[in-house]
This record gives sequence, C-alpha cells and structure tokens, in this order.
Amino acid sequence: MRFVRPSLLLALYGVFVLAILPTYFLSYPLPEFLPKLKAVLTAVYLVAASASLGLLALDLLFPAGTGEIENYPNRIFHFVLSLWLGFGLIGTTVIFLGWALPGSLTHKLFFLNTLLLAVLMREIFMNRSRWRIFGSLEFKFSCTEAIGLCMAVGAALIALLSCFSPITYYDSLVYHLAAPSLYNQADKIMTLPSNMYSFFPANMEMIFLFILNQFPEPEYVINLWGWFGTLALSFSVAAWGAELGGRKQALLAFFLFWTMPAVLLLSAGAYVDLPLAAFIFLALRCYFAAQQKDWDSKWLLLSGLFCGFAVSTKYTGAICPILLGFYLAVQAMMRRNVPVRKIFLFATWGVLPPSIWLVKNWVTIGNPFFPFFYRWWGGAGGWNNSTASGYFEMMTEYGARSHLLNELIRAPWNLSTSVMKYGGGFDVLGDFGWPLILFAAFPAFFLSRKKPAVSLLALYFIGHFLFWYFTKPVFRFLLGGLPIAILLASSTLQHLLNEKRRAIKFISILLGLPWLLSNFFMYFYIAHGLQPFSVALGIESKEAYLSRRLAFFPVFDFANRQLGPADKILLIGEQRSYHLKVPFLASNLFAASPIGVVCNNAKSMGDIVKFCRDNGLTHVLLNEGEIERLGGMGKFGFSQQGAFRFAEFISLKTRLETENQRVKLLRIVEP
Repeated sequence: MRFVRPSLLLALYGVFVLAILPTYFLSYPLPEFLPKLKAVLTAVYLVAASASLGLLALDLLFPAGTGEIENYPNRIFHFVLSLWLGFGLIGTTVIFLGWALPGSLTHKLFFLNTLLLAVLMREIFMNRSRWRIFGSLEFKFSCTEAIGLCMAVGAALIALLSCFSPITYYDSLVYHLAAPSLYNQADKIMTLPSNMYSFFPANMEMIFLFILNQFPEPEYVINLWGWFGTLALSFSVAAWGAELGGRKQALLAFFLFWTMPAVLLLSAGAYVDLPLAAFIFLALRCYFAAQQKDWDSKWLLLSGLFCGFAVSTKYTGAICPILLGFYLAVQAMMRRNVPVRKIFLFATWGVLPPSIWLVKNWVTIGNPFFPFFYRWWGGAGGWNNSTASGYFEMMTEYGARSHLLNELIRAPWNLSTSVMKYGGGFDVLGDFGWPLILFAAFPAFFLSRKKPAVSLLALYFIGHFLFWYFTKPVFRFLLGGLPIAILLASSTLQHLLNEKRRAIKFISILLGLPWLLSNFFMYFYIAHGLQPFSVALGIESKEAYLSRRLAFFPVFDFANRQLGPADKILLIGEQRSYHLKVPFLASNLFAASPIGVVCNNAKSMGDIVKFCRDNGLTHVLLNEGEIERLGGMGKFGFSQQGAFRFAEFISLKTRLETENQRVKLLRIVEP
C-alpha cells in the first residue's frame, strides 16, 4: 500500500461517497426540492434581467464614463435604482403590449422575455464589474452591532422561508392574482365584468401576469420576486442612512426595517404595498439628488418617473407626486431657481406611466379615474355611481369619527392602543409595529434640522401621514411611507444612543426594547394563524395546506377536475376566484349582482331559469360562511323577496354535487 498515492486513495474514497450519498436522498427525498430550486433560479433571473434593463435605461440617460451616476452616491443605490426602474418598465410594457397591441398575449410576453434575456446577456458580457455592489463595504462590527444585524438577517431569512408557501392572502386571491390569472386564461388583457378592482392601477399585477404566463411555479416566483425587491429596498434605506449618519444609522435603519411585522408578512404574498414604498422612496431619493445638483433635469425626470410608477401601482401612490410637485412649486416661487420647464418635465414623466391605465378606463367604462369622480363621470357596464359609492361606504369604517383636529390630537393614543381600528381582516397584516417607528420619526425634524436631507424627509412624511390619516386610514396604506419613517426614526434613535448622558441612553433602550420584542411576538402570533412554514419545510403538501386553510379550495379543485369548458359557475358570496379555472360569473360586494336583480323582479321561477340559460350557467357555488360574514344576501343586491326567490330556486332547481365547510357546488337541473 505504500506505493499507492494518498491522493489516489482519497479520490477513490470520494467517488465511493458520491455514489452512496444520492441513495440517501432517493430514500429520504427533500419535498419539492426541484420545483423550489427552479423558482429560486427563475426569481434570480427575473431580478437580474430587471436590473439589467434598468441599467440600460440609466446608460441612455446618463452617458457612461461621465461619473454622473455610477458613483453617486454609492453602488448600492445605483443597483437598487436600476432594479426598481426595471420593474416599473416591465409592468408598463406588459400592459401596453397586452391591451394596446393586438395579438396573442403569450406570444407578446414571450417576445418580452426574450428581449430581457438579451439585455441580461449584454450586461453580463459587457459590464460585469457593475454587479460588485458590496465591494466597498466594511464588515467590521461591534458586538452590539453584530447582534442587531444577526437579528435583522435572521428575520429576513424567516420571511424568505415563507416564500415557499402557497399564497392565501385575501386581496391577492380576490384581485392581485385573480385578475392576472383571468387575463392569462383569456390570452389577452380585457374588461373583467365581475372584478371592480381590475379598473384600479395594476403595474405590479402586470409583472404577476408576466410570471404566470412565462414561468413554472409562479406563486413561489412571485413570492421570491417580492422578497428580493424588499431586500433591495432595505439595502437602499440603509445606504441613505449611512449617508445621513454613518454606519450606525445604516445598521439601525436595516434593523428597524426587518423587525417590522408588516415587512415580514408582506414581503411575500403578492401584495403591492412594499413595491409602492420602493417607488415612493426612490422618487424622493431622486428628488433630493436633483435638489443637490441645482435641480438637474435628469434626476427630476427620474423622480417624476418613479412618481408615475407609484401611481400606476396603487391610487394612494398619488400622494407622492402631489407632495413633491407642491414642494417643487414652492421652491420655484420662493427661490426662483426652478424654471417652469423643469416643473413641466417632472409632471410629464409622472403622468406617462399611469396614462395607459387612465386611457383603458376611459375607453372601457367612461371614467379614467374610476371609482373616483363617479358623480361626474360615473361608469358603464355595471360599474356606475352605486358601485363606486358602495366601495367608499365600505371604506368609511376606517374614517374619522369626530372633528379632524380632535382626531389628530388623539392619534398617538389611538395608533398605539387601537391598531385594529386602522385595518381589520387581512388588513391586520399591516397593523402592527408602527408605534416605535412613528414616535421616533417625528422628533428627527427637530433633532437633525441642520441636515437638508432629513428636513426634506420629515416634511414629506408629515405631509404623507396627514394625507393618510384624514382619508379613511388603513395602516397597510401607510406602508408607502414606511422607508422614509424608518430613516427618520433611525436618525432620532442614533441621536439618543449617542447621548453622553447615560440616563437618556438607558431610558431610550428601556422604552424601545419592549416594542421590538412585541414586533417579533406579533409576527409569530399572526404567522401561527397563517401557518406558512408547513409547506416550506415539506411537512405538508400544497393541496393539503390549501384545503385546510381555504374552505372553498376543495370545492374549486373538484370543479376544476370534474367540469369542462362548456360549464359555467355562478358564484354567490365567494370573491376569491384565483384558484378557479372553470368559466364563472361572480357576484360583487359593491354592486347589485345580475342574478340579484333578476330574483328581485322575478314574477316566477321561470325568469330565474331563463337568466341561467341565457348566460350559460350550469352550476351555482354558494359560500354560506362568507355570505354570513359579509352581512347577508342584501350585500349582493338581493332584496328580502329576492333572497326568498333565490333560496326557492336553490331548493327546487339545483342538486348538490360537493360541499366543504358550508361551501356548496350545486348543479342546475331542468324541471
């Protein structure tokens, strides 16, 4: 054996081990390992391609080699700016291709995907060095800093794990995923007669449509896309914090960001509030860059464009261009160093992204801003004054109950002790974790008033907060201003922690620590109800999880397997249509459903049967639990007589096919 080289023995041993190890995984496989791996690789590709598209757009705006943007203010900001610019451009391109141009949606999105791949390849082969975004960072931390960083990173990784769970959030199944899924099934972007939310701006839903159409395991990819985008946003917040107050403030901002329950819960799940926050944050960041550079036109253009992306993502994004436009106009009047043409440039690029949504609404229902301004423009095709007023009546449950000044004075107490007042149901996902950030944000204006950036951030956030508070507030709707509030809070906390008087530092820690512990408790308390980790860890299959979490899923699954394209289901009480792949006619919570109108005016059972026959309806799906939760049949446009007629129709003209937890699928039978 002395003539045998040790290296050869090790090589043979290595071959033996490599031959044996796979047999272990064949005997004890990792559940869904390949689908999850494909989803991760797809999400990484989508992020890289989006960033490459954004970098290409920035190259066109800022010629390479001039140093105007490459090193301003740092590479992290440059990358995050390009990433979210790419996301905004992709969403806008999808709606333009899908609605404004004729042809198959699948073919057009395949062309877009091919174009993104080409842009990514160009970036990899020609500008690889630009991807080293962390090369200049120092990774030397004190013990306290290391503990805080580990807690934040650990929280982010927990949120990452939840990405491998099916999406069950209410609004996602009603709208954020349901509308793109219907577009995908129809192979075109069209008017959805049963979904009022399809007339809302939906730039991020267009990215969901792109993912649903082009990639495998779309729900995992959508979750991972949201998490990577949120991670990039947290890096950008920390980077601006480093500029304002150095490394400590950067770490504080990163820590506050990832210990916020709303961030952990909404970084996945197909909600659009954190993408909205990213667009608003970058609009403000570009605005400040323009201000620093004597109102540079290119940075104002970018600020306006991100404002436009914010409006295209959610109507509440309009707060951003309103406030920044107002501040810009004030600067023009007070200092006379902002030409009118630059205000026009900012406004023009802010209007461009949402303009296609406004045109689409104007063409389809006659009201570009539906459901707003319904008293003047109304709507068409069933989307009229009563629909819009019904929507706003529902929102009044979160509105002010007394004099506005009195409400504002009581706000600190209410925001701490009555958070459920600012969002119940699935809006609870954005309710918790705010007091520490809000109470620490407002003093930053006084403690750091000599820093122009902090003054701008504070003025903006005060305006954003007031807009939010006096317009039927839901805490989740305030998430658009969260990164700005975190920067301000980190500035205040750093000031307190740097105090030489130990008593102030001790009191600050004593007050802040319980809130932070509460954040973790609230996250795990809500996560215990959602139970997102059982599928992620392979303990439970997706189908079993969905059947347990969603009472209607087994019924939908039965319909998808047993019914065909000739069948059509009338949905009563159930709005979460994402998982239903059979043609359906849905009832709407904000407008009288067509079947309700027929039942209210029916002279005989034959009128209801005729309506079903004329509309090709073969089945009825009743979710009795949801009908009860939402307030009865009256919420769906049924009068007392109409509800009686409908119950009689169900009793005499239908036959039960399957049922689960008061969700029934019934076949309509002829007499």
